[in-house]
Amino acid sequence: GQIMFALYIASSITKATRHHAHLKCDLFSARLSNRMRALIGKAGILFGLLPWAGFVLWASLPLVARSFAQQERFAETGNAGYFIIKGALVLMACLIVLQSLLDLTAPAAAGDERQD
Repeated sequence: GQIMFALYIASSITKATRHHAHLKCDLFSARLSNRMRALIGKAGILFGLLPWAGFVLWASLPLVARSFAQQERFAETGNAGYFIIKGALVLMACLIVLQSLLDLTAPAAAGDERQD
């Protein structure tokens, strides 16, 4: 169950991003044009999301690689598969990088500019 949950969470975070389903504060951006919101979103990807995902990959790859090489087990039960949970971290970070790159290169949808 824990393995399935870890894989579900690793992929669902990116799916929520793809559908813009994350909670966000709209207090200031509600008055901005869609174009300005898109620019702020792309800046957030460039200066926040991509560097953080890159750091997570850089910091976790040795730990995850070691866990996979040892076929690490759950400490409490000795059951196999703990390495998959650690691998879900790398999967999540890679999916975030891929989704971020897609979001950065995606053209603006027609009719996105709000008429004020």
